[in-house]
Amino acid sequence: MSIDTHYGQPIIGHFFEKPEYKAKYFAEAEPLSSEKKYRVIVDIHVGGEYQEDFFEDSDYWGNEVTRSESSSYIKLERALFPSGDTLTVRFQDGSLRTGDPVYIEDLQGNEWYVTLLDEAFKQ
Repeated sequence: MSIDTHYGQPIIGHFFEKPEYKAKYFAEAEPLSSEKKYRVIVDIHVGGEYQEDFFEDSDYWGNEVTRSESSSYIKLERALFPSGDTLTVRFQDGSLRTGDPVYIEDLQGNEWYVTLLDEAFKQ
């Protein structure tokens, strides 16, 4: 199966979402060392993986069973704070999802929870 990456919308969750793209979104960044939250602009990379597995089994009618799976991920590349400071990611514990905080460690060793917001940054 081939998916052309030139077509589609670079919008998270869109029915015609591109299989892979980079985008800018808003997020909330909260350092583990305090309760303060910052509204930041994040550079994200959205991608996916397609995997097809073949089984030596058959269904009720004797047809070979084929199962395919696809999964996507959203990786935070960097965050821009209102002050102009940037956060560059060293480690991300899982894929970003809208509304769910994800643990991030930056290049300076600071620890954060970053929550992706459902709002694209319009330049």
